[in-house]
Amino acid sequence: MRRYLFTLLLCCASLGLWAQAVPNPSFELWESDTTISLRSWYDSNLWSTASVGRPNVSRSATAAAGLYAVRMETIVQGADSILGYVGNSPIGSPLGAGGFAYAQQPDTLHGWVKHNLLGNDSAVIAVVCKAGGLVLSTDMHFFTGLASNYTYFELPLTVAATPDSISIVAISALPGGGSMTDGSWLMLDGLGFNTSGQVPDGGFEQWFTTIGMEAIGWTSPDIFGDTAQVVTRSTDAITGQYALSVQTKVLFGGQDTLGYATTGIFASGNQAGGQPYNLTTDTLCGWYKYSGISADSAIIGAVFFQGGVLTDVAAIYLESKSFYDYFEIPIQLGTVPDTVRIDIWSSNPGGLPQPGSVLLVDSLRFKSDPLVGLSSTPTSILWQLFPSPSNGQMSLQAAPTVPGRYNLEIMNVAGQRVYQQVCELNAGLNRLPIDLYGLPVGVYVARLQGEGYLGAMRIVVE
Repeated sequence: MRRYLFTLLLCCASLGLWAQAVPNPSFELWESDTTISLRSWYDSNLWSTASVGRPNVSRSATAAAGLYAVRMETIVQGADSILGYVGNSPIGSPLGAGGFAYAQQPDTLHGWVKHNLLGNDSAVIAVVCKAGGLVLSTDMHFFTGLASNYTYFELPLTVAATPDSISIVAISALPGGGSMTDGSWLMLDGLGFNTSGQVPDGGFEQWFTTIGMEAIGWTSPDIFGDTAQVVTRSTDAITGQYALSVQTKVLFGGQDTLGYATTGIFASGNQAGGQPYNLTTDTLCGWYKYSGISADSAIIGAVFFQGGVLTDVAAIYLESKSFYDYFEIPIQLGTVPDTVRIDIWSSNPGGLPQPGSVLLVDSLRFKSDPLVGLSSTPTSILWQLFPSPSNGQMSLQAAPTVPGRYNLEIMNVAGQRVYQQVCELNAGLNRLPIDLYGLPVGVYVARLQGEGYLGAMRIVVE
């Protein structure tokens, strides 16, 4: 999984060098995110990544049989405690909801388990048998302590009639009044019944890979997982190659309806953070295109903070437009801020968000940004620093549409410039050696600026 929040923080740190800039303002910089997910089961990854910034259900090649097993981990981070969950219904659903069709009467669930349940933690697997929507039986098996090798287990079932559906749920810790310890984990493999009808993918062999794109400097409910894909890269752009597309979708098993992107980060499942900003008068401007379902409206807003306290909000409601339209958000603040966070919503969160509403945003900038209006000729440039990771011996490959002098800067995680080179770039393909040998091992942000262009990318020196 991609280290998204770390990358975002790097971008924010580098933005301290040009405090009034919107990160990745024309949404030209994207990076791919590869996700491996179970095909036939629900899991807790979307909840986990929204709350604590990383998934807690993963594929393990240490299997009791076949190629893979599933691993669930409990994560405790500050006030957030997220249990690892795998089940036949979305996390948060009532026990026994959903399930798979089954027309036999099993008396035992069996399988293989490994676990390391710390402190007083207990993990559990539950089987709920139903008929006609009514629960016939609920049976549970609890796990505690350490089982470093796979151990066979059997869970006797008390169902007294033939069900029409069965739901299986496994969790790495007991919620509510139960103990939850960071790092406790549970692995399962080879789940089955004593009847001929088996558990769909009880061996956890069916996984699929998705590759999504994330805009550098922005985050969304897609965080890490990309299973939701409320934010995508669109080629329907007014400047450059790409625009930001935000779509309202039903998430979290139908418990929420979201579609937003933010320049902040996630803390306890909500937006937080932002970029340095210290003006009281400004204008946030850009271009948008909106397809709202029913009477839905989109929102773009700037949220201002001083010392971590919210002081002002400047926002605009956007109605449906079948073509790109220019907008401006005047900013008149009574308090000098130190931070701004930009939020983009494809639906009004205070109204009735409509799944399917789609908002396109492009060329989003503060007018205080010195790059706004710098050149009447739109400048785009395809460029990369490679290889990355590298020992420091790298090459800049760049193909600008406007030749001229471009400044390449490398910033560390503290936002300090550790390298600078002025590059004379011709039209067409250019390739220049870049010597970063001697820089400490770590992650850096490279920024290329010139002729009305500003772009950034992450590089790794090892």
